[in-house]
Amino acid sequence: MNIEACREFLELARSLNFTEAANTLHITQPALSKHIAALEAELNTKLFVRDRHDCRLSETGRIFFGAASQIVSAYDYAIEKMTELMRESPIRVDGVIYDPTISSIISLTTILLAETPHQPLLLDHHEDTSMLSLIKNKEIDLLIGYEFEKDLERYDLVATPFLTTRFCAIVDAENPLAELPELHAKDLEDQMLLKFIDPYAMHGWRSIEAYLLRHGIEVRSRSVMGRIESYQSTPLEGAVSIQPSNLRNLKFLSSIGSYIIIPFADEDALFHIDCIYRRADTERLRFLVDMLLESRDIVSKHRAS
Repeated sequence: MNIEACREFLELARSLNFTEAANTLHITQPALSKHIAALEAELNTKLFVRDRHDCRLSETGRIFFGAASQIVSAYDYAIEKMTELMRESPIRVDGVIYDPTISSIISLTTILLAETPHQPLLLDHHEDTSMLSLIKNKEIDLLIGYEFEKDLERYDLVATPFLTTRFCAIVDAENPLAELPELHAKDLEDQMLLKFIDPYAMHGWRSIEAYLLRHGIEVRSRSVMGRIESYQSTPLEGAVSIQPSNLRNLKFLSSIGSYIIIPFADEDALFHIDCIYRRADTERLRFLVDMLLESRDIVSKHRAS
């Protein structure tokens, strides 16, 4: 039974006038008549006794009036309580949230959201757990990171492009690449890359892998267990570490002389960061995704000025 049909029945039962009830409901009189007829057919009874000059509730109509009032009241109560619960339940966010640019964007988003009613945000960092499994299992609501398109399709996820950051390479001063002013994908053809295998770093590695495959370069890597704070302090031992060019300590690493920082020249040498969420949550998270994009534009404009 359609809840709106119950509302229309109740309004007509109160006014006992099709024209007046239709005006109150903001529908046409023929539409109201059609809906009431459909409801009577569903219930297999006449709810109103009608003639050219009169409309009144039938005996079964009076019985249904009490039931319909309870149905609508219970429905509205449930919607109200569910809405309150949604407001109280936090939106759980994880992923590449400790990147310096993204942390600035999230901080600004939090400030802007303070001016509007919204569900609270919970920035949650899960150690040693696949972010993809967290979002598909509904343990988090919004993932800031990068996943392969095939996985997005497989788990019915939506990816809204959020941020791109250029690659830079960190190499030992003795590495032959250290003599180059900039790098192309082909320069990495015979190089061993450091691959950090924690959930945070895997988002970046997917961008690196996709970049090299686009240029026909076979990916050679050495896996390293790491944490966010150890990415730039891990010994390279002849390997190449590809990192975002906006890292705060790159100038320090370059100044101490042991490491050389080299930019990439290829236009597609980019880390891609998306806002990823379940398709079913698109409307629920729209306000947050829109605010993140607005904050991104503000932060980008501020840094460019």
